Amino acid sequence: MLLLKNLRKNHEIVIDIADLPHLQPIYFGDVKNYEIYDYRRFFQLVNIAHSLLFISSGEIKLFDSDKLRNKKRLLVPNVSNPNFFKKTALPSKGEKNILCVSGYAPMRGIDILADAFDLIRKKHKDTFLRLVGYNMPFHLNREGVIIERNKFYKDMPKIYSEAYVCVIPHRKNPYMDMALPIKLFDAMAASRPVIVTRCSEMAQLVEKEKCGVITDDSADSLCHSIEYLLSNHTIAEEMGIRGREAVEKRYSWVHRAKIIKQYLKES
Repeated sequence: MLLLKNLRKNHEIVIDIADLPHLQPIYFGDVKNYEIYDYRRFFQLVNIAHSLLFISSGEIKLFDSDKLRNKKRLLVPNVSNPNFFKKTALPSKGEKNILCVSGYAPMRGIDILADAFDLIRKKHKDTFLRLVGYNMPFHLNREGVIIERNKFYKDMPKIYSEAYVCVIPHRKNPYMDMALPIKLFDAMAASRPVIVTRCSEMAQLVEKEKCGVITDDSADSLCHSIEYLLSNHTIAEEMGIRGREAVEKRYSWVHRAKIIKQYLKES
């Protein structure tokens, strides 16, 4: 911290506000399952910074407005790497994997997705729900559900290539409204259609790029949206292609680096 204070005198200090840890206990739903952060250090860094990078306009609104006084701010959403995630054809025959990549927490809606899958499985015995996350609970295990807790970033291109559709079932609340998770862009880069709940930032992006389906955070709504894409392969494939093109043209790390570089040049 002392080093940063000394650097601040002659250098531009830029901090990427990729998350708002001080608000997580309010919206995550189960504080006991989360590490207790030292929020004072988080805000010490904020105070030292000249500029703050935010992942969405919703994040700026949710952040403590008093902390933004005299701070320059730049909107730099998460993106993906289209060179790492290759464009692959959507599976058209055999088993169809419904993929959810996520850490487990009550507000992430994984339980709702599992309930939706129970409804789908009654009609579509050739479907599987693949839950990939380091802390995915085994109580979600049931017929047709695959839980994988030992996967890493290097494994993700293959995992996405095996998926038919990717689902982000976040429960709607002010914290999730501001989220634009990297997994959304990774799914798009992998040319997979996405299903997202009506959390503001995600829904706006999916609607803008026409790369998926927007649904309510309920089991019935998720079931209906998943079945729609399962039954409409051409539409699902077109959504995946549009998502991939959007990443190539607008949502890659190369594009983000250019924005930050230009910003620093003008600062």
